[in-house]
Amino acid sequence: MTSKAARFQIIEDLRARHGLAWLLKLAAVSRLGYYKWRKSITATKERRQKEHELESHLLAIHRVGYLRMTVALRREGLRVNHKKVYRLMKQLGICSVIRKKRRFFGKQASVVNPNRLELSFRRIHHERSWLRTLPIFVLENTLCISLLFRIYTITRL
Repeated sequence: MTSKAARFQIIEDLRARHGLAWLLKLAAVSRLGYYKWRKSITATKERRQKEHELESHLLAIHRVGYLRMTVALRREGLRVNHKKVYRLMKQLGICSVIRKKRRFFGKQASVVNPNRLELSFRRIHHERSWLRTLPIFVLENTLCISLLFRIYTITRL
């Protein structure tokens, strides 16, 4: 069995030679459905024409993603939803150009400073711990500030 749209198209073609009531009965469709389909033909053609124009704009800009594409189309004066842009880009096979990910910035990897003070912290009491840095000192033209932290670690509850 053919789709309703195909049956409505056949009825439209044969309407000049045969009566509408007989064609509707033969195709097993309602009169209301036929007239609704007939009314929607012009709207469908207009929608397809607008989408075709939008596709031509998309192909002209095609280097960015769908969100930036939506902004660019709105700047051109086209009022369009981002979901429609996304759908049309998928249909046309357009995707944004994504830059190559770099593992580090510049030519060198980041440098980890060595432990020049060679401090080792150990717990004296098992119920509490002390963490202390040295007083204010200058190391290679860098000012370091002394901080004293007291960290309680309760082992028994």
